[in-house]
Amino acid sequence: MKYLSLFLLAGILFAGCSSSADSGPVVPNTDIDPKFENNISTLFGHGSKNVNNKASDIIWKDSLGRLDSLSGATKNGEIVLLNFWATWCTPCNDELPDLKEVADSMTQFGVRVIGVSVDYGSNIWDFVKFDVDKFKLPYQIVIDPKYTTYQNYGGDGSIPRSYIIDRNGNIRFVFVGQGTKADFIDRLWELL
Repeated sequence: MKYLSLFLLAGILFAGCSSSADSGPVVPNTDIDPKFENNISTLFGHGSKNVNNKASDIIWKDSLGRLDSLSGATKNGEIVLLNFWATWCTPCNDELPDLKEVADSMTQFGVRVIGVSVDYGSNIWDFVKFDVDKFKLPYQIVIDPKYTTYQNYGGDGSIPRSYIIDRNGNIRFVFVGQGTKADFIDRLWELL
């Protein structure tokens, strides 16, 4: 019942999300505890809303406290699989093993998987860390409890939602709902 209540609350919160976001420079996120561990970090800043299929930037700190970003990944020649998910979302959790396999098998080809958790509440960190440990996720997880990044990507309340972003920072493929390892890899190979 607890998880059903959280799911219903999340649906209400997502339904009220606006897809209009301020454009402008990267803004440090000072409202969220900036702790990070291993491959989990809180959102540090964000760019403007994506326009003309350009991916909105995401900035976080890595486990050593250094800034990292989605734009940095594409500038380094990586293709990015960006996945929006939440720990309370059953299809999201069902998708995590496939995303792990994509990260394990495609990193050597210049593919980088980044997960953006839209979890919220006082125990966000604990819930996300539990799933990262449970599924042994080897890729970067960024926590975005204010849905800033999700809104910048035109999120309509449905998760999981994944984007494949090419080396030029353009969104090339969008998956609404649960994707499979085969779906992701087929599209990624088209860009390699």
